[in-house]
Amino acid sequence: MDIKDTYFAGSGNIPEIIKRHFSEDRLVEYWDSKRIKEYTTDAVRDLLQHVYKNNAFYRKKIQAAGIDTENFNDLKKLKLLDFVQKEDLQNEPYLILSVEIDKIVQFFLSTGTTQSKTIYMMYTLDDLYIRDLAPDMRKLVPIDSADVVINALPYEMSSAGLSFHRILQNAKRAGVVSVGKGGYYSDPKKTLMAMKELRANVMFTSPSYAMYLAETAEGMGMDIKKECRLKIMWITGEGCSNAFRNRIEELWGCPAYSYYGSLECGPLGIECEEKDGYHITEGHVYVEIVDRNTGKTLEPGEIGEIVVTTLLREGAPLIRYATQDMGYIEDVPCECGVKFKKIHLRGRSIDQISIDGKQYSPYYVEEFLMRNEEVGNNYRLIVYDDHLLIETNCSSRYKDVKGLEEKIANKVEYGCGIPTRVKFVEPIPYLGGKVIRVINKQTKNK
Repeated sequence: MDIKDTYFAGSGNIPEIIKRHFSEDRLVEYWDSKRIKEYTTDAVRDLLQHVYKNNAFYRKKIQAAGIDTENFNDLKKLKLLDFVQKEDLQNEPYLILSVEIDKIVQFFLSTGTTQSKTIYMMYTLDDLYIRDLAPDMRKLVPIDSADVVINALPYEMSSAGLSFHRILQNAKRAGVVSVGKGGYYSDPKKTLMAMKELRANVMFTSPSYAMYLAETAEGMGMDIKKECRLKIMWITGEGCSNAFRNRIEELWGCPAYSYYGSLECGPLGIECEEKDGYHITEGHVYVEIVDRNTGKTLEPGEIGEIVVTTLLREGAPLIRYATQDMGYIEDVPCECGVKFKKIHLRGRSIDQISIDGKQYSPYYVEEFLMRNEEVGNNYRLIVYDDHLLIETNCSSRYKDVKGLEEKIANKVEYGCGIPTRVKFVEPIPYLGGKVIRVINKQTKNK
């Protein structure tokens, strides 16, 4: 598909960075490392020039770092710039606006699980329908016009539902069933019936909602493996261990691939069929891993905070944005053939479980918990000063629960090294929105 075929509306002009790099070959996932580096350097240079001219916040940062935007040719110099923090965006909604306000046509709002102030992200029509759609990833997202896609992601406020809707329709030409997730009309039973009657074969949703839909189908007496027949699913919006993903795949009878993105940064990583880390969407972003304490850029294999620079945005671009997500980069060839480097997530820095001075990823705990077939599909991790309490429900297949709590606690503690108690509770209801797993009840760190 030619780049002009994805064009919907906007300025009428294809940006020069798109012309230079995507006019003849948009299959960026197969570009070699040399070509990716040349493109990234070129895109960052264009970006620095754009924000230096149009945004006071970034202009001050660039001047303080002593970066020559006209002759920028070394990505290592980007680390001279201070990070953009979430608090920066929360304190000033238009802080990174880099075009005239009359060019902005879309605002998205953060819908996080904390009580922090709202973050607003804004886009031009060119951002939405030319720049974002220019890099083509057919291997990582193998969807085309023959597919009917259930989009069970929230359409209100956040970017998730509308962003995938736009990509699926404008870039993939797929048929989209906009069922949403958690909204007023988003009835899970109606979603399941639409999936069945329209013979949908692809679904995008969150891990917790995929599980909720499966449990709703069971309550309806519906066999989703036979009656829905999905061929593939993408799960996004929440972290997910392999053990929890395995449960989803078993219930739905199809592979489930994880898609890593955020309101602020857009697409960041997509799993391939190897299911061994996310391929970084290097057509859209430049990713660094940094030490949160020193600010030092880390080498592949070293765990630190994920820092993102968006490469193609003009409306409100991000340069060295500290995501608060933790992970590491792996730069080795993948069997799938995609050339992008991989990123492996280790949870969010603000959600890390800290006990006796040691930090643990909640997904690491989830992995060991969900390996136990006696455990149900929902849980909470309640963190105390000296131990972890896991509240969960027992699987309906087990009637005699005597001794199970201690047995499961011992397995999790042995696997994770965290002093652990397990308590069976009444089934934890699905409340809609983004699931909250970690609850901090500590007193020492408050």
